[in-house]
Amino acid sequence: MRILVVTSPLVKIFQEKYHTELLRNPESVYSEEMEDGTKTQIVVPRPSGEIKFVIGTPQPIGGPRGSDKEQDTLYLAEWLSGGEDGGQNQETDSYGIADMGLDPNTANTLLEHLLTAAMAGSKPNLKSMGADIGKQVAAALERAKDISHRRTMRAVEEVNSRFEQNKVRLETDGKTYHPSTAEWLCRYVLRKDIEKREAERKRLMDLIDKPLTEDPLGVQPSGS
Repeated sequence: MRILVVTSPLVKIFQEKYHTELLRNPESVYSEEMEDGTKTQIVVPRPSGEIKFVIGTPQPIGGPRGSDKEQDTLYLAEWLSGGEDGGQNQETDSYGIADMGLDPNTANTLLEHLLTAAMAGSKPNLKSMGADIGKQVAAALERAKDISHRRTMRAVEEVNSRFEQNKVRLETDGKTYHPSTAEWLCRYVLRKDIEKREAERKRLMDLIDKPLTEDPLGVQPSGS
């Protein structure tokens, strides 16, 4: 059994059912919840049956459930998550799925905790699992967040790259290229990312330009 999770809200870009809301309020692409307060649900379509994830909620992939190799636990988890570091199977990047990389005992404890919380209709509380296991799960979740974001951004950049190629090709023929909703949203996210990095670069440059007699906040030190 593997415990997988989706944490990047940007995966909504690649789920058509969210496009209307995202176009109405593009900034909501950064929110885990929808306008009605429900958590984003990600659907991975497959010939043998779709797989659903709720953003931020760890989900077990168990099995094997049949003789078909696609149903094998390890094979399926690897395909969905892109491997331990998320660097494989770029076809699933757009779902932002990450393997939490938990050992079997910790994975079983987390699964029992998730099932108990689900039956009680409450939110999982990592602290209630005990200090050691809680720390392991929290650390694994932080690592998974990084992988989920990197995978989703890789998909965003790939879509934008194809957009730019198609745009140049059509404009060369004297035609106008009209972006799809996903392409428009990818460019929105990339533009915001550039603005954020430029703002951070400016902040660091301003800090470098400060006199050495001032601390980073610009307050005169009281010591020698």
